Amino acid sequence: MAQKIRRILPDVQLFLMESELLFSHTAVADEMRGALVVSRYPLFNLNQLWSPPRQFSPRVQFATGSSQGVYNATILQLREFDQERKANPDAIVKEQRADAATPVSILPRSNFAEQQDSTPDSSTSWEEDDGPMPLEYGEPFTTHSSRPPLWVGMVGHCGIWPIGTLGPTGSLNHEETIESKVAWGKVNDYTKEFKSTDKKIPIIFPLGVLHILATLLLFLVIVWHAAHRLRNSEGPLLSAPHPKICSAPPNVSGSPAALGYAAVQLLGWQSLIAIYLAAAAPIVGSRLAQLALAPKDVAIPMRSWVVLIVGLGSVEACIAFIVMVYGQAPWRISDRGGPTKRSVLELITFWFCGLAGLILVIVSACYFYKIAFLANPATQIFLWVRTENWLSGISPMLPLIFLGAAVYATTWLNLYRLAPVSAVDGTHATECTQPLHKLLPGIESLKKAETEADDVAQGRLLVGGRWLFMLAVPTVATIVLFHIRPNAESDWWTWLARGLLGLLILGIVHGLVLLVQLWRTVRKMLDQLSGHPVISVMESMRSTLAAMVGLHPYAAALSREQVVAHQRARFGALKGLAADDELKRSDSLGYGVSWASKALNDAGWPYAQGVSWSRAAAQLVALEIIRALGRRIAVIRALIGVLTIDALVFLMVTRLYPFQPHSLLSGLSWFLLLAVVVVSVWVLVDMERNAVLSYASGSEPGKVTWDASFITHLALFAGVPLLALVAAYFPEIGGPIFDSVQPLLRAAR
Repeated sequence: MAQKIRRILPDVQLFLMESELLFSHTAVADEMRGALVVSRYPLFNLNQLWSPPRQFSPRVQFATGSSQGVYNATILQLREFDQERKANPDAIVKEQRADAATPVSILPRSNFAEQQDSTPDSSTSWEEDDGPMPLEYGEPFTTHSSRPPLWVGMVGHCGIWPIGTLGPTGSLNHEETIESKVAWGKVNDYTKEFKSTDKKIPIIFPLGVLHILATLLLFLVIVWHAAHRLRNSEGPLLSAPHPKICSAPPNVSGSPAALGYAAVQLLGWQSLIAIYLAAAAPIVGSRLAQLALAPKDVAIPMRSWVVLIVGLGSVEACIAFIVMVYGQAPWRISDRGGPTKRSVLELITFWFCGLAGLILVIVSACYFYKIAFLANPATQIFLWVRTENWLSGISPMLPLIFLGAAVYATTWLNLYRLAPVSAVDGTHATECTQPLHKLLPGIESLKKAETEADDVAQGRLLVGGRWLFMLAVPTVATIVLFHIRPNAESDWWTWLARGLLGLLILGIVHGLVLLVQLWRTVRKMLDQLSGHPVISVMESMRSTLAAMVGLHPYAAALSREQVVAHQRARFGALKGLAADDELKRSDSLGYGVSWASKALNDAGWPYAQGVSWSRAAAQLVALEIIRALGRRIAVIRALIGVLTIDALVFLMVTRLYPFQPHSLLSGLSWFLLLAVVVVSVWVLVDMERNAVLSYASGSEPGKVTWDASFITHLALFAGVPLLALVAAYFPEIGGPIFDSVQPLLRAAR
């Protein structure tokens, strides 16, 4: 039935009024995951240690709620028969002694009493009643049993995971549902009352080592960012030439890209803090619940105190980081002292990133406060059990961690993307190549093409794609923010997931547009180089370039040290052949490249007649051009890698948690992943066929070299995403992969 419903109405929320472990069977896992179950018994084995009367050993696992109901009804009936036998001993068959065992006598519970070391609170404790009792016949984390509550659970992997209980004293009883109490009298008519009192014991729940370690690692990353920023900040931040709201590398500081870089980095940093607050909420909440529910005479384990103190202290540190950043009023210096006038798109990016990150932190802080301090202790324990088990299929933290990692990786791409265009005029460090239009002066079209490529790389211009991106913003916001329905989690969690999903989708759309525009502008720049004599110099160095760069310029990051070593060798030869005294005294490679470029343009490319130094100078300039092109191609390659990761993360998130509407998010993940694959393959093949890049890498121009390297990269950027897409929606392929990973995750727990 569930499979038919999912095929016809894929976005419907399933509600079931009976609990069965078969709901989590692998044959119906995709259709049943996320279904809400309302029943008398949760079929969660650990609950036999939580709900009175507690069953310590042996614990019994029932297949269905009905079977547990039959078991409890049988126990109650046997107890009633036994009480009647003891009350009327004369009614026993004459040939049977009054004190002999009868077919309805019940087994002793003395073995359970040995496991308790505290005194009962009431004379009706089970210690005086030496017979078996019904299982899970009261509210969890209480000592008095009366009637079995109504449980709400969610179907996941390996069982039904508890969310809370309904009823006048249930953990899910809120003021907005107070009218539902009217019918509880009729509901209770279907259950038999059973009163008993258990001894108080410590609260038992999973430690969640894997989740705690992952959360601690996330906090260390946040601390590293804060320390790196404080270490690199020089002087008052308000007097900085650009808004140092995040740690900017030296070659970015003061450049036209500094504002956009700082804004996007701030968004990534705040996303990490928002994810951390959401991940720490169930850790702190479960330990506070342990304190609230623990008996006064039972000591709390030291590890719980350590986790609680470290958790609260780390949350306070994250809030202090945010207050420190925004207390410096970065918006007041958004356009002061900058090298150029800020574009409207830059300012929109700055305000959007700052406000979006701040909203994420506020929503996450509200979620933390609600879970840690306002939630019912039982709800805190149930949330922790679902959260720390990453294999449950309904862990609310696993999709947030993946979303946060993707958003963070996307923002850090800007450090790599801005590197080729972030050198300050007049200061040419070894790692910052000189502009091509200065190396080859006199080509106005080259200067225009390079300026356009720089504007796209800096985010100051989306050539041909600005309106596409602007149109994507409200569209994605409408789809994500207003169509993702709330589920069993808190409303604050739902809004946090909406925000992170929206940022991830926007990052993928923006990355696709940026990738197309980056390659188009770089290709225009390469077209301007195709007719220059420097191409013949590269062709004469074909064997040397093939050994340095390889047949594919995008296959690996260009080895700067190797190219610089060849440049210094040519620079040394140039100083030995040239008659310029200032050149001979200089040890600056940048000065040598500038001198060679100017001298060649005065004497004539590629090799001037009767000039002995022209060959060394031409090769020095050619190597500088190759290094500059290699940096730009490396940016494109990094962008392809990040887009592939983001698309795969989006696909995984739709499979890690039962978001609704599932069909909308699944279709969107399909579309974006296929778009990333198509655009990436087009860019890779076009780069492989480009004549200038072929000369620069020592390969055959205008042809695709079908060797192991090219096929490997096609498989990496096209085959792996397509295989993941097929495995995600075809269990016959994805099932064995998931099964092979499960033992590792269980061992880590």
